[in-house]
Amino acid sequence: MIQKVPKYLFEVGHGLEDSGKPFIWVVKVSEVATPEVQEWLSALEALVAGRNVVVRGWAP
Repeated sequence: MIQKVPKYLFEVGHGLEDSGKPFIWVVKVSEVATPEVQEWLSALEALVAGRNVVVRGWAP
């Protein structure tokens, strides 16, 4: 599955997770268009739930 997730998304996502700091991460819809990326991002959201927010789409 990791090979199908764009490297930059994988690196940023795991960097945010490993930081241990609260974060808000906005990911464009076009970047999460494939089922593989959707699945990976959902798993990441579950890991960091409670102290972080992942927004899929647009944010001001």
